[in-house]
Amino acid sequence: MMVKMMKKWLIVIIICICFITVTSLCYIKAMPMMKTYGKMELERFHQLIISHSYLTDESQFDHLIVMEKDEKNQIQLLDFDMIKVNKLASDIVRNIEKTYTDIEMGKSNAI
Repeated sequence: MMVKMMKKWLIVIIICICFITVTSLCYIKAMPMMKTYGKMELERFHQLIISHSYLTDESQFDHLIVMEKDEKNQIQLLDFDMIKVNKLASDIVRNIEKTYTDIEMGKSNAI
């Protein structure tokens, strides 16, 4: 009677060890694929945030270029107004950071 009971427990233990081993091997094989997929989805999410940022407003690009012409109406100087460019870059970064903060707080419905 005792031998039958020990055999049953031994079979149960062997089955559990086999199950754990197979599950661990599947996990080890699947983890790199899941990491790659997660990285790809995270990059897509970041691109979505950036594409919906302040950067997409066309009117913000007006007056960024300084153009000087001579009396014959030919372009003599073409340059960027760096003060406006830096302000635009700061506004874009602030807008993206605010979007991430809103998402973390659960306040964003834009995406």
